[in-house]
This record gives sequence, structure tokens and C-alpha cells, in this order.
Amino acid sequence: TDIYWNEPRDLPLDRMSFRLNAPAAPSVSSRHPGGAPVVFADGHTQFLSDEISPAVLRALITVHGNEAIGAEF
Repeated sequence: TDIYWNEPRDLPLDRMSFRLNAPAAPSVSSRHPGGAPVVFADGHTQFLSDEISPAVLRALITVHGNEAIGAEF
């Protein structure tokens, strides 16, 4: 495809799963066991566990704002 690795066009919010590494729907995913390394807008990287809640993952990748996100992710 013509999508760059850091371009979010391949994750349609209306159809994607907010479970990490979801097998049956578009999702944030990786071949790393147990989670996925991600890059944040400020440039830092972090490994997110497969155990991250869908609500926290959604808050991390949407721009709606005002979500309270603790250090649990």
C-alpha cells in the first residue's frame, strides 16, 4: 500500500478495535509478543501491553481530549 508507517489512514476509527493486536479488526498491532511498541506525538516511545484497556487505548489515539489517563498504561 501507499501508507507510510506513521500515517494513521490505515486505522479507521469507526471500524477499528481498541484492543491491542486484535486479530479480527484493524487495530494497533505488532509482531512483538505481549504488546506493541508505539511512538507518541512528543517523540517518546513506549511498549504498550496487550492488557491495556480499550478505553485507555482509545484515549491515547484520539484527539477528543479531556480524558484522564493514569500511569497504568
